[in-house]
Amino acid sequence: MQSCVLLFTARTRVNSYELLYLIPATLTQEESGKIRELVLELLQKHNAKLIHHEIWAKRRLAFPIKKVENAVYVLCYFTAEASDAVLFKQNLSLKREVIRFTIIKHDDLTPQIKRFVQGEKPEAK
Repeated sequence: MQSCVLLFTARTRVNSYELLYLIPATLTQEESGKIRELVLELLQKHNAKLIHHEIWAKRRLAFPIKKVENAVYVLCYFTAEASDAVLFKQNLSLKREVIRFTIIKHDDLTPQIKRFVQGEKPEAK
């Protein structure tokens, strides 16, 4: 009698994500660069593929977050499997250097990336 073993391979789907995170504006360029590198290392650790990463703006916050009144907004686009994105989110939440962040899943990143990579400006309303 022969035994039959069925192997099921989990189908993984790679999703596109937008990450916006805040770092204190009081940091030097070197210190903020280290935080950006820390985020990139976390993405690599969780098998994410970086598409775009840039400093977006420096703004005064509507209310202080962790005693910080001014912050630098850093925008990042990446692709990853859903399970890796969850682990990335958990690890990023443990980093004290990042004062706040949000991750949004996108079906198609083409319009968002076009604005930043090709230098197009969003339409005025």
